[in-house]
Amino acid sequence: MKIVVGFLQSDKISGILSYRRKFPKELVALIPSASPTGRGRVEFKTSLKTRDINSPGAMERFANAQREYNRIVAAARRAKAFNEKHAVLAP
Repeated sequence: MKIVVGFLQSDKISGILSYRRKFPKELVALIPSASPTGRGRVEFKTSLKTRDINSPGAMERFANAQREYNRIVAAARRAKAFNEKHAVLAP
């Protein structure tokens, strides 16, 4: 039986699997990044350090990547809600 796992991408040269997932567009400005502005990361990507999702530890690394993505999105949603709640209306 083949299990389909979303958000996986295989490197074209090495074959190493990565967890890749885009952030919601409305949150991109709130996602920390290594860019000069410090914000605006559009995608979460991390290596699973394997070529086969069925290899030992691969699903655990996948689950960890998924948890990290969800943590980042949740923090950005909280920041967005805070910003909206505390927005100052200009006259």
